[in-house]
Amino acid sequence: MTELYDSKTRKLYAFDHLTYLLFQEKGFQTQYEDDIDFAHGIHKIAALAIIHPNDVINAFVDLSVHLGDAFQIMLDYFEDNYIGRFRPNGSRAQPLFNIEYWNVYERTKNQKMRTNNSAKAWNRRIS
Repeated sequence: MTELYDSKTRKLYAFDHLTYLLFQEKGFQTQYEDDIDFAHGIHKIAALAIIHPNDVINAFVDLSVHLGDAFQIMLDYFEDNYIGRFRPNGSRAQPLFNIEYWNVYERTKNQKMRTNNSAKAWNRRIS
């Protein structure tokens, strides 16, 4: 099968595209546009893609504690798909996308391309 995107482009595409779909599907667009605190919280969740992969889970846990109930749907979605749901035995379930797949810390640090056209289009729409 021919790959449409190289692995570097797919990383951000998978994270950005699926997050955008959830954003639209759950109707957060208006709240994002009208509530600056909500928008700031969404930016914090999105920023998990650019911190060191070893720090993502701890940063997510910190966000989960400090963000209000308005973010629970987004946090649940992120946990299930991008870091794995916490289990009672202290481990995490396998996420749909491993951190190494979607995290762009190294690319950001090395000043490599960090986005693609679809991500740019979405960012223009929500800003």
